[in-house]
Amino acid sequence: MNGFGGDVNGRFVSCVALPAMTSSVATARLHTRTLMEKWEVPAVVDDAEVVVSEILTNAIKATTSLPGDAGPPSDRPEHVCLCLFLDDGELVVEVWDPRYETPERRDVDLYDEGGRGLWLVESLSRDWGVRWPATGGKIVWARLPCPAPAPAADAAHDHPPTRLGAST
Repeated sequence: MNGFGGDVNGRFVSCVALPAMTSSVATARLHTRTLMEKWEVPAVVDDAEVVVSEILTNAIKATTSLPGDAGPPSDRPEHVCLCLFLDDGELVVEVWDPRYETPERRDVDLYDEGGRGLWLVESLSRDWGVRWPATGGKIVWARLPCPAPAPAADAAHDHPPTRLGAST
C-alpha cells in the first residue's frame, strides 16, 4: 500500500490538501480525531493527533520559510497534503510538502522551546521516514500500531486528495 500517488484504496483512506498556514494544524487534528472515531479506532486517536500535528507543523515551516524568497505574497498560499489510512493493523500518516529538505531530529536541552517534534513522532510511531515522490517534494510518513476497525456495512470513504475550502 502506498499513499500519495500510490494505490491506496478502500474505505479507510482520507487525503486532504491544506493551506500551508499554522491554522491548518488544528484543522488536521480535528480531521484526524473525527476519522479515528468514524473508523472505530479510538485507541490511536491521541497518538495520531500528536504525530499529525508534529509532522504537519514541520511541513508548514518548511513550506513557508524559503531562503531568498522575497517575492510578493501570493493570493493562494502554498499547500501541504495529509493522508491517513489503515494498513494491516497500523495507522499510516503521510504529509507531503513541496520542499526536498530532509527533516532531522535534533538534540535539545531542557530549556529549548522547540525541536522535540520528531522525537515525539519517533516515540509514538512504530516507524517513520521520508520519501521523495517522482512528482516532487517530499513525504514524511509514520506508522502507528492500531487495532483493526470493526467491519461496517456500505461505509463510504473519502476520495484523495481534496483541497479543504476549495469550491467545486
